[in-house]
Formats: sequence, C-alpha cells, structure tokens
Amino acid sequence: ARTQDLDMYCLQTAHSTPRRLATSLVSSSMFEFTIQVAIFANAVQVGLQADSMASSLSMKVPPVHRAMNVFFCALFTFEVALKLYVFRKQFFTMWGCGWNV
Repeated sequence: ARTQDLDMYCLQTAHSTPRRLATSLVSSSMFEFTIQVAIFANAVQVGLQADSMASSLSMKVPPVHRAMNVFFCALFTFEVALKLYVFRKQFFTMWGCGWNV
C-alpha cells in the first residue's frame, strides 16, 4: 500500500515526460525483479571470482571478472541514479529506505 501511494505521488508530481517514463520503469515489478536477479548474479560472480583467485593463489583479478565487476557497478549506478531522478530527496526517507543508504 505504501509503495502504491508513493508511486501515485511520483506519477502526479512528475511533470516532464522523461520523468514519467522513468517513474513507470522504476515502479514496475519487472524492474524490481531484474535488479533482484542482478544482485543474485553479482553475488554468484563475486563467489566465482574469489574461488578463481584462491585456486590460482593470485591477487590478480581475471579479465572476465574485471569486466563483470564493471558491468554490475554500471548497472547498480544506473539504478540508483534513476531512482534518485524519480524520487528525489524522498529516496532517503521513503518506506524501505534503509536499503537505499
């Protein structure tokens, strides 16, 4: 219920078309699901990277893992930037904001 109220507030206060599109995207269950899958995939990738580096007794991050680290960093940065664009300062005070800090 709180999420729906916040979604309605954002849709009502989003005056520009890009912000309305961003609000629709961020509010969608598909976006939430995609980010959750990305978080899980990132956790698996970190585990595989640690195993690979421990097995080879190396401190050098393999190139494939370095690329994946950059990809996930860019994805999560995009997610936060988009949510900041949509929710503005409410991003830090809205329901469930403990995950945002």
